[in-house]
Amino acid sequence: MIRLTQLFFICTLLSLTGCAHLATDNTATDNTQTAAIWDSKNSRWVDKPTLVKELQNVHYVVVGELHQSDYLRDQLLGVLKDLHNKKWLKAVALDSLDPKLNSEESTWLEQLEKKHPALKSRYKALVEWLEHEDIPLIAAAVPLDKLKSMKQKKARDWLKEQTHQTLTEQQIDELKNIMASSHPDSLSKEDLEKHKERTDYMVAAQQLQDYFMARMLLAVKEHSIMITRAFHARNDLGMPVYIKAAQPNANVKSLLMVSTMDDTGGLADYLNETSGQYDFIWLKSLDAGFLLAPKHEAKGEIEHKHDAL
Repeated sequence: MIRLTQLFFICTLLSLTGCAHLATDNTATDNTQTAAIWDSKNSRWVDKPTLVKELQNVHYVVVGELHQSDYLRDQLLGVLKDLHNKKWLKAVALDSLDPKLNSEESTWLEQLEKKHPALKSRYKALVEWLEHEDIPLIAAAVPLDKLKSMKQKKARDWLKEQTHQTLTEQQIDELKNIMASSHPDSLSKEDLEKHKERTDYMVAAQQLQDYFMARMLLAVKEHSIMITRAFHARNDLGMPVYIKAAQPNANVKSLLMVSTMDDTGGLADYLNETSGQYDFIWLKSLDAGFLLAPKHEAKGEIEHKHDAL
């Protein structure tokens, strides 16, 4: 069985390069579903009311999605409703929406359907609820021409000036390694040059999206939420870094929502490896009632617990 970390890595790269395909979630959404929320900072499992309470104390929330689960989407909408009832939620930004509607589109849902029917199905309940409650919905996708411009060195140099020292050299190298690893290592000299150029473009495109979305969220107002892809929500390489660079006193929390495989060993490894990347990790586990908690992080040992959240 493919380890969960490998699956996560592959899915992330596919989403970054625009190759991910949406699919209809066939998983049942009845009471057999289970969810668990891992609080990385405090090394504990929490329930939804506790998560909502924690999020009320921050300025911005970045939600990273790595799932095709109707159940998790319903849970996220429930969190937004709770935050709205607590008078916290002021705006929601969605990176699947382009800032401008074209002549063939009169609503956001029409735009989503034109992109892919599954996108409309995915966010229909969210969009309709936001409109009903008169909560601003921000279209946060980076214009395609801006992304394509990153293929030019001049554009990449401009971006480097804009994001100067937002990421350390070590973080940039890590980002390059992640992007480069999606291609074979054994390449000819000519192919290596093309490979490097493509890696530079992918890194720049990733940074541009994080920079653009961070500035957009900051321009809207505090107490807002960005719904994006998993990699963009990372505390170490994603949007939170750019938000804090522009507003050092900003309190930002990241929430990863991910469907897990029925592989407890892979899940244990995954939690150990990603706890530092996200503040909260919301899992939809296929094994009802089976939860994991780091026991001795230095040794990577995992304690298996049965608990009911």
